[in-house]
Amino acid sequence: MRVRQMYVNFANALKKMEKTEESEKALAELDWSAASIDFRISIAAVREDTKEVIRLLPAAVASEAISKDSVRDWPVFDWVRSDEKFQEKFLEVFGEQLIVNFESTSQNLPEKPEHEVPK
Repeated sequence: MRVRQMYVNFANALKKMEKTEESEKALAELDWSAASIDFRISIAAVREDTKEVIRLLPAAVASEAISKDSVRDWPVFDWVRSDEKFQEKFLEVFGEQLIVNFESTSQNLPEKPEHEVPK
Protein backbone atom coordinates (compact mmCIF):
# COMPACT_ATOMS: atom_id res chain seq x y z
CA MET A 1 0.00 0.00 0.00
CA ARG A 2 2.81 2.44 0.83
CA VAL A 3 4.39 1.75 -2.55
CA ARG A 4 1.13 2.62 -4.29
CA GLN A 5 0.86 5.85 -2.29
CA MET A 6 4.39 6.76 -3.31
CA TYR A 7 3.61 6.11 -6.98
CA VAL A 8 0.49 8.30 -6.90
CA ASN A 9 2.30 11.12 -5.12
CA PHE A 10 5.33 10.78 -7.42
CA ALA A 11 3.10 10.86 -10.52
CA ASN A 12 1.34 13.94 -9.16
CA ALA A 13 4.66 15.67 -8.48
CA LEU A 14 5.84 14.93 -12.01
CA LYS A 15 2.62 16.33 -13.43
CA LYS A 16 3.00 19.50 -11.35
CA MET A 17 6.44 19.89 -12.92
CA GLU A 18 4.66 19.67 -16.31
CA LYS A 19 6.13 16.23 -16.98
CA THR A 20 2.81 14.70 -17.93
CA GLU A 21 4.26 11.88 -20.01
CA GLU A 22 6.60 10.83 -17.19
CA SER A 23 3.69 11.06 -14.76
CA GLU A 24 1.62 8.69 -16.86
CA LYS A 25 4.60 6.31 -17.21
CA ALA A 26 4.96 6.20 -13.42
CA LEU A 27 1.28 5.32 -13.03
CA ALA A 28 1.57 2.66 -15.75
CA GLU A 29 4.32 0.83 -13.86
CA LEU A 30 1.82 -0.76 -11.47
CA ASP A 31 -1.29 -2.82 -12.08
CA TRP A 32 -4.12 -0.75 -10.60
CA SER A 33 -6.96 -3.03 -11.72
CA ALA A 34 -7.56 -4.42 -8.22
CA ALA A 35 -6.69 -1.20 -6.41
CA SER A 36 -8.98 0.14 -3.72
CA ILE A 37 -11.29 3.02 -4.49
CA ASP A 38 -9.06 5.62 -2.85
CA PHE A 39 -6.31 4.79 -5.33
CA ARG A 40 -8.70 4.67 -8.28
CA ILE A 41 -10.13 8.12 -7.51
CA SER A 42 -6.63 9.52 -6.89
CA ILE A 43 -5.34 8.23 -10.20
CA ALA A 44 -8.39 9.61 -12.00
CA ALA A 45 -7.72 13.00 -10.39
CA VAL A 46 -4.05 13.02 -11.43
CA ARG A 47 -5.14 12.11 -14.95
CA GLU A 48 -7.68 14.98 -14.83
CA ASP A 49 -10.46 12.51 -15.53
CA THR A 50 -13.11 14.62 -13.82
CA LYS A 51 -15.97 12.42 -14.99
CA GLU A 52 -14.38 9.38 -13.33
CA VAL A 53 -13.62 11.31 -10.13
CA ILE A 54 -17.26 12.46 -10.01
CA ARG A 55 -18.47 8.90 -10.64
CA LEU A 56 -16.24 7.43 -7.90
CA LEU A 57 -16.71 10.15 -5.26
CA PRO A 58 -19.97 8.90 -3.70
CA ALA A 59 -18.64 5.35 -3.29
CA ALA A 60 -15.30 6.59 -1.98
CA VAL A 61 -17.07 8.70 0.64
CA ALA A 62 -19.51 5.90 1.56
CA SER A 63 -16.58 3.54 2.15
CA GLU A 64 -14.86 6.24 4.22
CA ALA A 65 -11.84 6.07 1.89
CA ILE A 66 -12.07 9.80 1.14
CA SER A 67 -13.11 12.65 3.40
CA LYS A 68 -14.11 16.19 2.54
CA ASP A 69 -10.85 17.41 4.05
CA SER A 70 -8.76 15.07 1.91
CA VAL A 71 -10.56 16.32 -1.20
CA ARG A 72 -9.89 19.89 -0.14
CA ASP A 73 -6.27 19.39 0.89
CA TRP A 74 -4.68 16.49 -0.97
CA PRO A 75 -2.67 17.81 -3.94
CA VAL A 76 -3.84 15.06 -6.31
CA PHE A 77 -7.23 16.76 -6.33
CA ASP A 78 -5.73 20.07 -7.49
CA TRP A 79 -6.47 18.95 -11.05
CA VAL A 80 -10.24 18.69 -10.56
CA ARG A 81 -11.21 21.09 -7.76
CA SER A 82 -11.83 24.05 -10.05
CA ASP A 83 -14.23 22.07 -12.26
CA GLU A 84 -17.80 23.29 -11.80
CA LYS A 85 -19.33 19.81 -12.15
CA PHE A 86 -16.91 18.46 -9.55
CA GLN A 87 -17.86 21.29 -7.19
CA GLU A 88 -21.54 20.44 -7.70
CA LYS A 89 -20.88 16.77 -6.91
CA PHE A 90 -18.91 17.76 -3.80
CA LEU A 91 -21.92 19.81 -2.61
CA GLU A 92 -24.27 16.91 -3.33
CA VAL A 93 -22.10 14.34 -1.52
CA PHE A 94 -20.91 16.36 1.47
CA GLY A 95 -23.79 18.85 1.81
CA GLU A 96 -21.48 21.85 1.78
CA GLN A 97 -19.58 23.96 -0.71
CA LEU A 98 -16.08 23.05 -1.77
CA ILE A 99 -14.22 26.12 -0.60
CA VAL A 100 -10.59 26.17 -1.59
CA ASN A 101 -8.20 29.06 -1.92
CA PHE A 102 -7.14 28.21 -5.47
CA GLU A 103 -4.46 30.89 -5.41
CA SER A 104 -2.62 29.11 -2.61
CA THR A 105 -2.48 25.69 -4.27
CA SER A 106 0.87 24.41 -5.36
CA GLN A 107 -0.16 24.68 -9.02
CA ASN A 108 0.29 28.42 -8.76
CA LEU A 109 3.83 28.59 -7.46
CA PRO A 110 5.96 31.33 -9.05
CA GLU A 111 8.17 30.11 -11.86
CA LYS A 112 11.29 31.70 -10.39
CA PRO A 113 12.20 33.02 -6.97
CA GLU A 114 11.48 36.65 -6.22
CA HIS A 115 14.97 37.16 -4.79
CA GLU A 116 18.17 35.84 -6.16
CA VAL A 117 20.21 33.80 -3.72
CA PRO A 118 23.71 35.28 -3.29
CA LYS A 119 26.51 33.03 -4.46
